[in-house]
Amino acid sequence: MWKWNLSYLLFIFLFFSIKSCKSLEPNKPAEGYFEMQKDYLQQVSTVNIPIELNLLELESIINQNIDKLLYEDATEEGSTSYNFKVWKKMPISVTSNGDLFRIKVPLKVWAKVGYTFDRFGIKLSDTKETDFELDLHYVTKLNVTPDWQVSTHTAGNGFNWIKKPSVSLAGVKISLASFAENLIDEQQHIIAKEIDAQIKPYLNIKDYVQQAWNQMQQPLLVSEDYDIWLKVTPQKIMMTPLKGYGNRSVIGVGIEANTETFIGKKPDFQINTKLPQIDMKDTIKNEFKIGMSSEISHNSINELLEKEFVNQTFEFKDGKYKVEVTNIKFYGSNDKIVVETGLQGSIDGTIYLTGKPAYNPVKQELFIQDLDFDLDTKNKIIKTASWLAKGKLIRTMQENLTFPLKDQLGQATTTIQTNLNNYEVTPGIFLDGNLKDLKPAGVYITPTSLIAVVMAEGDVNLHVKKLEY
Repeated sequence: MWKWNLSYLLFIFLFFSIKSCKSLEPNKPAEGYFEMQKDYLQQVSTVNIPIELNLLELESIINQNIDKLLYEDATEEGSTSYNFKVWKKMPISVTSNGDLFRIKVPLKVWAKVGYTFDRFGIKLSDTKETDFELDLHYVTKLNVTPDWQVSTHTAGNGFNWIKKPSVSLAGVKISLASFAENLIDEQQHIIAKEIDAQIKPYLNIKDYVQQAWNQMQQPLLVSEDYDIWLKVTPQKIMMTPLKGYGNRSVIGVGIEANTETFIGKKPDFQINTKLPQIDMKDTIKNEFKIGMSSEISHNSINELLEKEFVNQTFEFKDGKYKVEVTNIKFYGSNDKIVVETGLQGSIDGTIYLTGKPAYNPVKQELFIQDLDFDLDTKNKIIKTASWLAKGKLIRTMQENLTFPLKDQLGQATTTIQTNLNNYEVTPGIFLDGNLKDLKPAGVYITPTSLIAVVMAEGDVNLHVKKLEY
């Protein structure tokens, strides 16, 4: 009788022990990864190429090629003869005002006037020389056609006397102002034509832009530490009218381009030398974007999870239920991450949690949003261990699935910014830029890593330091 009772009690104990230790084996979410597009770091940007005209250099060219003696003539009107010679008194000056060049030509004029009287048996003659000064004024309008033809039109814009001409013949004071003014009006267009002839070769805008267009297509290593390459593929050229004041004059040129960021080896490229037609604009936006990525490997994530969770025990309902994490693994399932977690204790088996990776731009960190049991795991938990769904395990896991990227992004941004400061791309061509904002562009799951893509936005200018003419 006793023997039977002992066997019966042992059976009852084993029955309830097995009954109380439930098993949980939901279906495993399939591992898979979307193929990342090769252009995931491609953006449309504008590279500005300000063409700053050196007006002092332009003045020098004009003065070197326009002779000091501009004009000489001899004429007679009745009994009066005139001889004139016109020189540059001082160098010609060029300034800028809005979309015009303003040009001043200081002149010195020598005149010899002769008078002869031969009537009624009376013969008188007298000859006098004099000199006077005036400033001629011109305005030059620059025109660039969509097919890159450059023309200038210089026109007279009046003059002002510095010293008016007059002579005394036979005791009579004679003003030469009206005669000189007529003479100047006749000659102004000749000087204007000569000014145009000197300015036009200096304004080889197409050659200037061509240099920049060709060179910018060479991939640029913007961060050696992170192997970040910038590839620029120009598509469109925009131009604004000449703008200036005083000694500074600028033609705004903007090249709209596809900018791509590559990580690793130098990307392949092919230079397209053909310049498109110019699209004239009143203004050109200065918007430049460069993609940066920061990644956390699956191995690093798994090491972190194992350190934080394996052999850790979680209690539920004031200790009534306990589970210990025996193993844990992170992997991807298309656009979601999966945390495969082995448990033993009040329930044995494997559970699966899923969530979507995201980037927090304020904290500059990767995190997993909406982490929860996957659908099949949740259904089986409700049937066998509803206490496990109370959130403690999920909450703790979500807190630990946060990956700071601030240092990585900060170092990469600093390196790129340094390389954009007066960076000599090739002799005579310099890149100058400023990165301002970091904006999230997406988070990607690859077979080996979790990647956050961030766009650094700012402005970039390409300077060709010297115009060849």
